[in-house]
Amino acid sequence: MSVLEDYNQIKYQRIKMRTQAQEERTRRERLYRMVFDSQEGREVLADILNDLGFWSKEVQDSGDVVLQNYARLLLEKCGAWHADNIPVIIDSILGGMPREELENVRRSDGD
Repeated sequence: MSVLEDYNQIKYQRIKMRTQAQEERTRRERLYRMVFDSQEGREVLADILNDLGFWSKEVQDSGDVVLQNYARLLLEKCGAWHADNIPVIIDSILGGMPREELENVRRSDGD
């Protein structure tokens, strides 16, 4: 086997491994979404995120950071916590905020 054939074989194997890894991530995301994609599942997910301190603004020690990072990992496994979803996440947060609250936030930012 020539060096070029070896190179092509290695290249093919790497592409195949990346493809398999992506397929596994996609399968895992689908499974996580199936678990949490109901009203009850969303309530459980919200409860887990709360237990992990995801909604907390106060981080008291490195243990809290680990828990919050695990919450992010859980959301990532659900397919939600990705840079591609930033606009959707922001729209979801602000879309749920009453308009008068948004106006108050804007006014307080100008102080």
